Amino acid sequence: MLLLAALTACGPIAMAFYVPLLPLIAAEFDDTPQKVQLTVSAYFAAFATAQLIIGPMSDYFGRRPIAIIGVFLFGSASFLTVYVNSVEALVGARIIQALGGAAGVVLARAIVKDTNATTGMAAKLSYIVMVSALAPMISPTLGGMIADAYNWRTAMFVLGALSVPLLLALVLRLEETGKNLRVHSNIKQIFGNYVKVFSNKKFLLFTLTAAFFGAAYFAFMTGMPYIMARDFGLSASQYGLWVTVLPLGYLLGNAASSRLIKKLHPHGTLRLGTIVSTIGVATLIIASLLLPEAPVTYFLPVAIMTFGHGISMANAIALALDEVPELAGTASAALGSLQMMVAAMGAVLVSVIGVGSVWAIFAIMMTAHLMALFVYFMSEK
Repeated sequence: MLLLAALTACGPIAMAFYVPLLPLIAAEFDDTPQKVQLTVSAYFAAFATAQLIIGPMSDYFGRRPIAIIGVFLFGSASFLTVYVNSVEALVGARIIQALGGAAGVVLARAIVKDTNATTGMAAKLSYIVMVSALAPMISPTLGGMIADAYNWRTAMFVLGALSVPLLLALVLRLEETGKNLRVHSNIKQIFGNYVKVFSNKKFLLFTLTAAFFGAAYFAFMTGMPYIMARDFGLSASQYGLWVTVLPLGYLLGNAASSRLIKKLHPHGTLRLGTIVSTIGVATLIIASLLLPEAPVTYFLPVAIMTFGHGISMANAIALALDEVPELAGTASAALGSLQMMVAAMGAVLVSVIGVGSVWAIFAIMMTAHLMALFVYFMSEK
């Protein structure tokens, strides 16, 4: 389970570690925040697209070889970012990094599905996400501290170095769980599999519930570094410290989910978490209207939101994957891709209308949560 948690964490770490560096990158290249924001949007787009390819590949070739190749690409691209000399080159390196990170997310979910039924799968996913959340919890602070002490390139080098022991562990320890699948990989069959997955109404609704959570979270994460630096003079490491409370909320939510599943089952736990996270965003808006402007006014309510996400996320994933158990790899890829596409919309909207405006960011976050509530309650019909 620890190995799967580390595999899952690659993609989120590459984002959490990177976000505090955005103002420093913009300053070094003497470019606008909007253009540097493309390195985030491109990562999302590549992450989403890659999952659609990785899922069917893992159904045919097996989970193990694709996981190893994915981590190799992730590490190599992280080292490549150290040597880029333009925002455009950095976008290219981030795309390759996303391809590797996507493999970890898809394959960890597929491996859990290969070996567990629905309730057990939700509990295992909660554990994996809880453990893997520890790394994104400390990575913004670590990335910011390294960047402040040295520079953002050194921070990215450290990210690449961290992938080396994971690659060795996969080569030595990861066993194949998809031995009996061998799902046909011709283009017609792949397309047919995706049609089958996406035409499943409940799969789509559970996936969208989780996806709208991601849109709200990444709208906040990609928009706030500039606001914190501009309005409060926070350094990269100081911003990273504040960001730590968000995955901490997620971690606590996952711990609560593991217990709640036994009483409420996945459906009830998902419902509760969706309501809690929406209350968190409402609290953010009310606090911003009534309290003095300060980092704590923003980050603590959003920690309530991520607590709700932690309660919900594993259950939404488990319920979605259980709709198409015979195509776990393809379904995991479709789920992850749709999640990232919707999350990318949150980040893109921030770059278009929300850079520098807390109220634009808050509007995106609340709209995303209202949509999550809507699609969840549609799934209950």
